[in-house]
Amino acid sequence: MAGYIGSKAVSVNTTSATISDDLAVGDDATIAGTALVTGVLTTTAATVFNGGFASNANSSLSNGLAIGQTSFTGGNTLLDIHGSGSGVGANMAFANDHNTDKFFVGIAGDTTGDALIYNAEDSDLIFGTNNAVRMTVTSAGKLGLGTDAPQGTFVVQASNAKSGVDNDGSKHLEMGIGSGGCSFMMTTGHTMAFGHQPYANRGSDTNFTNRMTIEAAGDVTIEDGNLVIGTAGHGIDFSAQTATATGSTSSELFDHYEEGTFTITLAPSAGFTASSNTVAGNYTKIGRQVTVTGIAQMTTPASLGSYSNNSTDFGLSLSGLPFTIPSTISFRSAPVIGVAVGLGTNDGVLVGHGDSNNTSFSIYQNKDSGGIRTSPTLATSTAATLHFSFTYFA
Repeated sequence: MAGYIGSKAVSVNTTSATISDDLAVGDDATIAGTALVTGVLTTTAATVFNGGFASNANSSLSNGLAIGQTSFTGGNTLLDIHGSGSGVGANMAFANDHNTDKFFVGIAGDTTGDALIYNAEDSDLIFGTNNAVRMTVTSAGKLGLGTDAPQGTFVVQASNAKSGVDNDGSKHLEMGIGSGGCSFMMTTGHTMAFGHQPYANRGSDTNFTNRMTIEAAGDVTIEDGNLVIGTAGHGIDFSAQTATATGSTSSELFDHYEEGTFTITLAPSAGFTASSNTVAGNYTKIGRQVTVTGIAQMTTPASLGSYSNNSTDFGLSLSGLPFTIPSTISFRSAPVIGVAVGLGTNDGVLVGHGDSNNTSFSIYQNKDSGGIRTSPTLATSTAATLHFSFTYFA
């Protein structure tokens, strides 16, 4: 049937109507039942379908279309959809042969009126401008800006990719990748704080504990905690400083600090065997510099045999140092001798030096006559002790 509803408003109150040809509505019309138009529907006036409406061909509306209501918002609104009832949604659904689960745009079926863009199919959601893809939400929930295949949860991809956060137009925190590599930066004149916060306080400044601060001037402050170097051979590099005097900045890496104990052994270099001559000492190593301290001890035998304190071959040796003294003579250094018990120095004073390429230092009596080195004077069955401090380079 071909028809035209003319200059008067008419009402079709049948339960359902099937129009097997084109239908043109030229004035207001109300159809109370379900209408199926198998041809082209053309309306130039207000047409109200109180039941369902289906068209098997193209349809043309001169003005807006209201669904679920008889009134129309007007203005720039061309499609006005209303779902009546508590918890009733109002959606448009799109489907094709490849997306049979449908893509929805509208208002969710809840009591809070949440708007939704929802793809029920196991496929991506694509956003674009200027005939180009700008953002993709993959079916796995990954978000890509500038890429349709993000490998991470959130990926920004561009030749000069930047991701930033602003507060009031004066502070800007930015993370990005540019021609100079990766960057993480804050607006000039502001500090950058790194810390921890309970999960329950996320999104606020409540209970934030600052652990490290990068000041606006460039200073880095660790507020609470230690600076831990996790790999041996790495540390703080001072090579950027300007060398002074004859110094060099080519190897100025501070890469070691250590504290510990070692076993001190005090004995003569030759002549007799001492007993009770081992005890624990302490050491600190800062970079290449080693400082050892302790009280060395030994007991001389009842008979010293051929031992003579006037021989230049005899002296005392303190061994067991935790690190080897280099062979270079300038690294041998000299110990500081404190209180000595059971060691006589009738002919001079106690002196000593580190033993090159060894873990010991020697102690002598430096005689007044020509600087001859001999052993300190020892008596039989003597419990000798020696307070010392020795700093050297390893």
